[in-house]
Amino acid sequence: MSKGPDGKVMSAKKRQEDLFAKIAGQRADLQQTALGEPLPPVLPERYAPAARSDAHAAFRPKAKVDTPEKLRAELDKARRRMARYQRILAPSAPSARLTVPVAAFDWRMETEADRRDFAATLAGAGKWERVSLPHYGGPVGRAVAYYRTTFEVTQAMLAKG
Repeated sequence: MSKGPDGKVMSAKKRQEDLFAKIAGQRADLQQTALGEPLPPVLPERYAPAARSDAHAAFRPKAKVDTPEKLRAELDKARRRMARYQRILAPSAPSARLTVPVAAFDWRMETEADRRDFAATLAGAGKWERVSLPHYGGPVGRAVAYYRTTFEVTQAMLAKG
């Protein structure tokens, strides 16, 4: 008596029809005989023209770019050559989002009082400083800073969800 993957007892007929058990029971060497290594195609021999016989066929390296001015000139040349591929041809999609520009926030560092009574911090307790965005300041190392702001929610915002 044997059990299937669901733990139920399988009949003798069901065991015989189990395709995956049959595949797993095959010997590995039998599976390998059907596989073959792909060989590269046979190509005709071709030779590049010798530099002595054809002056246009000779390889000539580009001039060395060894100054910032030469680098700028090469980059400008490459930008002009690639400009047609970098054009933006797709029409701009209208934005489906409503945005509220925010230029400043209230900011302050966490204090011991904030750790004792976080609800008071959320209510706006403590001394806050007005900072403009982007704001590059604050602590070095492990610390907590708070930012807050207010804005008006319009009917259009509410309609968007």
